[in-house]
Amino acid sequence: MTVSTSVGRQFTVGEIVAMAYKRASLLHLSQTPGTAEMTYGRDQLELIIDDLETYGVMTRAIEFVEVTTVDGTSAYDLPEDIVDVLDPAKYIAAGQTDPPSSETRVQLIGFVQWQEISSRTAEGDPTMFYIHKQTEPFEARLWPTPDEAGTLRFMVQRKFADVDTDAATVDLPGYWTEYLVCQLAAQLAESATLPAEKVVRLMGTAKSKLLMARAKSNQGLPTFFAVDHPVRTR
Repeated sequence: MTVSTSVGRQFTVGEIVAMAYKRASLLHLSQTPGTAEMTYGRDQLELIIDDLETYGVMTRAIEFVEVTTVDGTSAYDLPEDIVDVLDPAKYIAAGQTDPPSSETRVQLIGFVQWQEISSRTAEGDPTMFYIHKQTEPFEARLWPTPDEAGTLRFMVQRKFADVDTDAATVDLPGYWTEYLVCQLAAQLAESATLPAEKVVRLMGTAKSKLLMARAKSNQGLPTFFAVDHPVRTR
């Protein structure tokens, strides 16, 4: 036998929706979802993917965003596709080479800490930032206020790409596909008022696949164990 020469096949949005209908026993294996079924399936798949943003940070969704500071300006709009901003940011002073010889840590603070700042007129290299989420897009507020055209590099969690096109692939690694199919099948089965046993079984499978995919999505770092024990002295 010959091993396939292709690696990393990814299913399209349309294929995932079709598999979910068949997994839910709403279509025969030889059938294809109609226009209305595909539209509803894509909408439900979009809800599932959007819901993943509430589970925390996944390495696939982490990006770096650079903002150029302006002398005397403390507030800066961030891109609209951001879900959250992570701690810390880094400030690169004006005139630094690329890569810079040094960077300054800029700490993320909450709105209470931001409210308690007493000297709003202070200027210099930023050391703290607060993300104001009551605006669209989010606004990064810096302290002290920059006094030069430096660069702030933020770590952000971005939104996942939409699933509006059947021929496109989802914005997730391939190991998420089984979860997406199972979860979508469960929601389609529930929408079609299929027996509760079928819905519960699909949801149970989806939950186990979600746990495995989330564990795989986290950044892999080495684990260290520290052992401590009391020492008797005489």
